[in-house]
Amino acid sequence: MSIPKLSIALILVFISGMASHAHIPIFERDLIKYKNKDADESKVMNAFISYGQSWRSQSQPIAGDNLIADDKQPLAFAPKAKNTTTLLPAISSPWVADQYGDLEALNWKNTVTGSPNNAAGNIGNISARSLVKLSKRDGYSPFQVVDFGMAYPAYTWQQLRPGTEQWQVLLNAINKIKAINESNGKAIRWLGVGWTHGVFSPADNFDYYVQLKEMVAAFDKLALNNGDGGTNKPLHYFTDMFAGVSDMVVQSPNTLRQLDFAIANSSRVHLVNPRYPYPIAAGDNVHHTGIGYAQYGEAEGLAKFHTLVEGKNWEPFRIVSGAAEGSKISLKVSAPMAGFGKPEIDISQIEQASQYGFHVKANGVEVPVKSVSFPNSTTITLDLPSLTSASSKFEVSYAWYGPGASFGTHVGVWGNIKRKGPPSVLFQGKTIDLWLCNYIGVIERAPKSSLS
Repeated sequence: MSIPKLSIALILVFISGMASHAHIPIFERDLIKYKNKDADESKVMNAFISYGQSWRSQSQPIAGDNLIADDKQPLAFAPKAKNTTTLLPAISSPWVADQYGDLEALNWKNTVTGSPNNAAGNIGNISARSLVKLSKRDGYSPFQVVDFGMAYPAYTWQQLRPGTEQWQVLLNAINKIKAINESNGKAIRWLGVGWTHGVFSPADNFDYYVQLKEMVAAFDKLALNNGDGGTNKPLHYFTDMFAGVSDMVVQSPNTLRQLDFAIANSSRVHLVNPRYPYPIAAGDNVHHTGIGYAQYGEAEGLAKFHTLVEGKNWEPFRIVSGAAEGSKISLKVSAPMAGFGKPEIDISQIEQASQYGFHVKANGVEVPVKSVSFPNSTTITLDLPSLTSASSKFEVSYAWYGPGASFGTHVGVWGNIKRKGPPSVLFQGKTIDLWLCNYIGVIERAPKSSLS
């Protein structure tokens, strides 16, 4: 496993010059009132914190001729020290910087290679860009966003929580961001936390649900929106579903606990997507390519736009329940959000998995899945051999068992089911898709009723 050094990224994004009839983002409608800055959005910086493991801030080049160019005016910024011209998109000490420089010219369609058809960006960077692009495309009024954070290779929550050196680094960065924005005459509205984390194996003896609960409580306790005369508004949390590594052949139960926590706290904890469809970097078994980071970051930007700008509920694409009838199993899946289609099979984003990722055991014995179909937008049907019509209990799984994969390709456990979403704001001709969450469960056939 390739372990990157601690990396920290800071991104500032803003939009200007939109029409006066623009819609107002939901987070602006219930205004936080700051001293001398009431209702003046030009003097408020909307902030996101990125935290977790190395995926969160690692950046890889993106090659392709279908990149959508950014607006001519600068959209993204990175910290730099005074009297320097060097931009610092990934730095080890965020509080040494005291101003922002234009990151857009450095990092989008002009990366370190100097090629006009390459780009680079970590999850926070891409998420921030996508958020403002989606908002502008849908006619929302301009707002300013800063996303900053840090990521540590393979660190557990115990190494990141309050009382650790890493948490103190985070607190120092928060204070520095406050100082930078105060020097620019801006107050801060804290909107949320992007959390990308997970080191799971089938042998784990801890409950990740508890750790996520502690993580949310730790950030909530900071009461960030209470400062400068503001009134506290709870943060939103944007999480992923850990995909595993290339040489993994079975998922961990803690993968499901990530989903459980998001569903139980859906008003402000949003599971963006599972990460299994995103490609792995060459020679690596866990970190993504630039395309992978961009695709996940854009989906996170969409989740932020959907919840914080439009004020709608975010629903991860997941299996809700199942029923057996004859030799078929019908899986009920979550209803699609606006802008998303019915379930479909995709073998272009990631190679075809055996049975598209589904596995079924009838009374404990593995049986083949003859076909996978989608009769409507909330149903996936698995056609099994006729002999299973007498079976009473089925273990059904998706993206739970796999053959493993070569390093530099993708994770070892995956599937091919997705919902196609709205047009991408980063890649021409592409869409922002939701992929079916990992799943394992037991379905029992309903007993036949008897009439006397």
